[in-house]
Amino acid sequence: MVSGLIRSLGRVDALAIGVGGVIGAGIFRTTGLVVACTGGLAGATALWLLGGVVSTLGALVYGDLATRVPEAGGPYAYVREAFGRSAGFVDGWLQAGVSVPARQAASFAALGEVLSELTGVARSRALGAAVLAVLLAVNLAGVRTGANVQRVLTAAKLVALGAVVVLGFLPARHAVLGDLSPAPSATFVTALAGIWFAFLGWSDVALLAEDLRAPQRDLPFVLVATVLVVTGVYLAFQASVALALGDGVAAASSFPALRMAEKRLGAAGERFLAVVALVSMVGGASEGLLVRPRIAFALARDRLAPKALARVDARGTPWTATMAHTAAVLALLATGTFVSLLLLLTLAQAVAGLLEAASWFRIARVRAAVVPCPGAPWVPAVFTAANGALCVAVAVASPASLLFTTVAIAALALAGVVLTRRRGR
Repeated sequence: MVSGLIRSLGRVDALAIGVGGVIGAGIFRTTGLVVACTGGLAGATALWLLGGVVSTLGALVYGDLATRVPEAGGPYAYVREAFGRSAGFVDGWLQAGVSVPARQAASFAALGEVLSELTGVARSRALGAAVLAVLLAVNLAGVRTGANVQRVLTAAKLVALGAVVVLGFLPARHAVLGDLSPAPSATFVTALAGIWFAFLGWSDVALLAEDLRAPQRDLPFVLVATVLVVTGVYLAFQASVALALGDGVAAASSFPALRMAEKRLGAAGERFLAVVALVSMVGGASEGLLVRPRIAFALARDRLAPKALARVDARGTPWTATMAHTAAVLALLATGTFVSLLLLLTLAQAVAGLLEAASWFRIARVRAAVVPCPGAPWVPAVFTAANGALCVAVAVASPASLLFTTVAIAALALAGVVLTRRRGR
């Protein structure tokens, strides 16, 4: 065992991990939701652009915070520094125990659905779990191995997604025979949640603060660059699907990109795009297993979680935190579908995002930034307000998600107060 994480990653590694983590299940699984909600290209493009703008504001804020608090806990560490250990406990465990595993489980659920369509095997959750086991083995091999795999997967998915965009300009030669059932729960709030889910991974880069050789220099650049690259890819992808399928039922189905390939290239085209989708989804899921266990690692190091979660092996992998994260993901995957997890993860993540964005206003007064946030304090204020508005919208639309998240926050707040008082902090 070693005493801490190993600074073995550079800017290119971080950018590959960031882009690879964002572009995953979201763009393939939520495009139909957005089209079904808005009814066409103009409205769908506006929503995707809104997601990109809000995420860019967030990247600027987190980039600033990352230079002030360059720790592996990332957003959790910002809340702890701003509001104290009890608030940090709530934010960290809300992420480590609810929003992050739900987010990862939703990705594996969508991945299993694509594998099911590609192979004809009906048990999509079991297929998702099998991929989870393979990716766990890859990431337990070490940070350097995981980062190298992420470079390959990110490059492959960008090339493949470029090919998808080209498909939209080919003439239609075949009838669509695949699943044309509309995307379920196509409400405006669900569409917003889908877009939020598709963009969420950009903040994961902040968790690499103690794996990067020069975090204060690289993190602000990588966070913003990740969002800009992803926004461009998403807008091009949405435009290609709309050009190929118009505003009909195929564009509003659960996997419109597969229907686009089927219409252009027939059954062989659908299989090709299913493989493309798998590459994209596997890359995003692999990034999650590589990066997200660092929240539990940081909590354990701060004595806000069992100390076993802070164990790091000789290859720089926080292996007990990774195993615990995987177990939580597997439990949620076994009990929920993609749609059932979507609103829950969005509300929990928006609550955490509200705390994290608000932390800027306190930290900025006491710690200098290597790369200050442009447009401060208005940019942090707008991003904080956006998280608050999303909390209200999802809470109104999904009382069940509101109840679950409220109970979780109340329990975590009580546990955090008790724990910190016992330890005299």
